[in-house]
Amino acid sequence: MTDERPKRDWQRIREQRHDLTDWLIHFTRGRTIKEKWKSPLVILKRILDGGYLLPGRGYRASQTMTRGAQPTIDRKAVCFTEQPLNAFVHSCSVLPGRYERYGIAVQRQPLFRYGGRPVIYSNDTRIRDALPPSLRHFWARFDPVPDDNYEGYPLDWTHEREWRVVPHEVPYPYETDRGERSTCWSPRSDVVPIVLPGIDEWFALPVVVVPSVRDAQRLKRWLKEPPKLRKHKDLLVFSRVYAQVREQIRVVPLDVVEKRIEAGEEAWRKLETLPFDELESVLSDEGEAE
Repeated sequence: MTDERPKRDWQRIREQRHDLTDWLIHFTRGRTIKEKWKSPLVILKRILDGGYLLPGRGYRASQTMTRGAQPTIDRKAVCFTEQPLNAFVHSCSVLPGRYERYGIAVQRQPLFRYGGRPVIYSNDTRIRDALPPSLRHFWARFDPVPDDNYEGYPLDWTHEREWRVVPHEVPYPYETDRGERSTCWSPRSDVVPIVLPGIDEWFALPVVVVPSVRDAQRLKRWLKEPPKLRKHKDLLVFSRVYAQVREQIRVVPLDVVEKRIEAGEEAWRKLETLPFDELESVLSDEGEAE
């Protein structure tokens, strides 16, 4: 039986606006760990293996390179972008040196309930100082007026539509081997889990984005392998719960998304309208990756 109730205004506007989305994406970049370079795919696998994101201070070098990288966040947090999938693809194409074509997408409502919020863009430090220290990580410097001190560069990253969240522990409902309902806790209090308690279901699973079909096939096969189990009793329970849902995480190849958008298929512009059944068929039709 279909729901024939009339849609509310917020539902109608979100359906019709391609620039609005109910998913937030965490850009995944390559970086140096213990003096060794790790590719974006390696970092992505580390995230998926542990089931969590590590926070940071958002170090960013100045446009003119006259200063070293400076922290842009008052306390360690995990950052996300509220760009729809098609805008994420465009950003990666226009600024390939800044954005890699890898990411972890989470649903906006569960992240909001966990404590995530959009940042406050401003150049007025009085606004930042008026916030209690526990909330100052939500302030992001913004000045669209070109600055002569920086060779005419403005300070404007509003296209990222940034969200931030500070880590904390969160309880998870799960079913024991005896079929009884119980609760376990997220892996650590200093990380943000990628599998969050859901709104209408027990778990809100993330979606992973990768550059190509070949990457997606390889990653899907890897996700079927059991993740490492933690030795601590509470973490062992979480690891087992995470292991049960990890292989259900969906993987989206951006090369397919680009082709479908170019062909005028509007449903491929946003994760919430992406035809995942069709995508699974595409991945199967392409054959197994070598």
